[in-house]
Amino acid sequence: YYTHIWMFNDYDGADSSTGALYKFDGYTGDYITRYSSGAYKDVSAATFYNVDSFTAYGDVDTLIHIKGTNALFIDITQTPPIYYGSMVMDNIEDDEATLIKVYDISMDDQNVYRLQIKATYYGVTEGPWSNYSYQLSSLDSFVTSISLAAYPAIIAANQISTADITAIVKDQFLQPIVARLVYFTDDNTLGIISGGTPKNTDSEGKAQTIYLSGNDATEVKITAVVEQT
Repeated sequence: YYTHIWMFNDYDGADSSTGALYKFDGYTGDYITRYSSGAYKDVSAATFYNVDSFTAYGDVDTLIHIKGTNALFIDITQTPPIYYGSMVMDNIEDDEATLIKVYDISMDDQNVYRLQIKATYYGVTEGPWSNYSYQLSSLDSFVTSISLAAYPAIIAANQISTADITAIVKDQFLQPIVARLVYFTDDNTLGIISGGTPKNTDSEGKAQTIYLSGNDATEVKITAVVEQT
């Protein structure tokens, strides 16, 4: 019995501008083929796992690899490999720019364990430590981002002009989160959120309301807050 050996390489042959995923015969060690992609460059950790969190695919066996702040999922049973999607992780320092390297990855049930020498907790980076430690992520869907937009973004201060306010809520897979309450507030004493608040997110992760202008010409700050549960 044998299986294939899969290796990520920062070179596609002699080309260093992109990476490649190499496939070898696990019994003989012979080279079989390679697949070129920038997604296969600068990969720091990888593992195989059966993921049941993709509603579009059902249970799938995937090769999961870490690139930057993302875990990417691919199906290597297809030729070329099919990209399932990615999961955003929090392996970034408190300056929101410096990457925290993931040296290894392991998975159990819905838990993702990332081997790191430092980590960021509640906005503060700790480390480097004297020993490496596994940090936890989850395959269960939870809120990781909310974006807000106004259409139009500028309206007249005449107490009758309105703007459509849209908040979009997504999880760590960048998928929309459905049926989650979003609370809208504004900092203008004369203008109001006339479309109602809170509002539930729809099938696209959108929650929409309306802002009615006041009669003072000033910048208005509108805030949208979503709860995790």
